[in-house]
Amino acid sequence: ALSGWAQKQMAAYKRTPGLKGITFVPIRARQDQKKLVFEAVVDSLPVHDRSVTRYLKLFLLYDTADSQVVKVTITIRGELRE
Repeated sequence: ALSGWAQKQMAAYKRTPGLKGITFVPIRARQDQKKLVFEAVVDSLPVHDRSVTRYLKLFLLYDTADSQVVKVTITIRGELRE
């Protein structure tokens, strides 16, 4: 249901990828708000076109003042190869 593209190709996607072994990479820091954003690629997804690559991604918003994750976002991101 998360996928707006490749609906037909996603119909057979039934995986439940685990989080073991994924790598979180810091992608943004807001020192004024004491927040860090981390990104991880959870899985590669089926595509509707060979020139497109799609990923299931996980973003974490971490509060450095409280030492805790305050928000988790799961989404699909894609790249078009030219």
